[in-house]
Amino acid sequence: FEVNLKKQDLAIMIFAGLAGALSSAALKNFCAEIHDHFGKKPTLRGGHSGEWIDVVPGNSMPGGFGHRWKFGHDLLNPFEINWTQYLKLAEESGTKLPLPVKACFFWLRHLFQDTFSTEGLPIPGHSVLRLFFNFSNPQVRSFFQVFGTIKTRDFVGAGVTNLLLRSYLQIRKERLNELSEASLFLGANSISLLMGLFLPGSLKSANLNSLPVIIHYSKKINQIQKKESKLLEKRGSFLSENEIILKKNHNLLMDSIEKSFENFKNINLAETLIESSEIAESYKKILNMKEASLCQIQ
Repeated sequence: FEVNLKKQDLAIMIFAGLAGALSSAALKNFCAEIHDHFGKKPTLRGGHSGEWIDVVPGNSMPGGFGHRWKFGHDLLNPFEINWTQYLKLAEESGTKLPLPVKACFFWLRHLFQDTFSTEGLPIPGHSVLRLFFNFSNPQVRSFFQVFGTIKTRDFVGAGVTNLLLRSYLQIRKERLNELSEASLFLGANSISLLMGLFLPGSLKSANLNSLPVIIHYSKKINQIQKKESKLLEKRGSFLSENEIILKKNHNLLMDSIEKSFENFKNINLAETLIESSEIAESYKKILNMKEASLCQIQ
């Protein structure tokens, strides 16, 4: 129940956290190119060009300033979408699947491809935030672009952090206890998340994909600490009970010793010696009788 991380463990923890954040930053342009590639291809050719969810109601052109926050890109809110276009595209695709299923696939594929974009895909449930925030405001948009989007590059960064730690634990000579291992993962993923916030300009991104790992190991550490408290409480109770038993046995032992000394004092040594000599004579007579019997048999 102790965190016994060595200097090498702390060094790996820091390295894994930094590697996750920096690998996410390094993939920014590469992921953006993937998004732009699919963004220019029509739906029936594997992209999402021209799909209506990119056209915010009131606008004539697709895309635009913070368009994903304004319409059609909430995974938990498919009800604001006019599914007519997607059903038509599903029919044109010649799919053997039911048309609503294929239409949903096109929409979900669009959302997945948007996770490769520079801004990323807004977090599920973000349509509720429109009631409280104006996403046309550049400051609001910049804040949520950092703290409220899902990015593929961040997924890769979180994967790099945890893969490095798992690999390190495989080659480490001594196995870490549960609390130390949980602390190692919690520390590395926290560093990855915080490091993403210190990156400059458009590279800045709160690695939300590290949050589930952070929450998981935080809960695990809390559970271990609760278990430790219960065991320590049980240990204390056990020791208290044993202390009472030991004191009771000590008192019994002292009483027994005192009684033994009293009995020893009351012993009449003369009588004891006489009794002992009489017993010895009796044994001697018995032995003589046995010897006589053996001689007669012979």
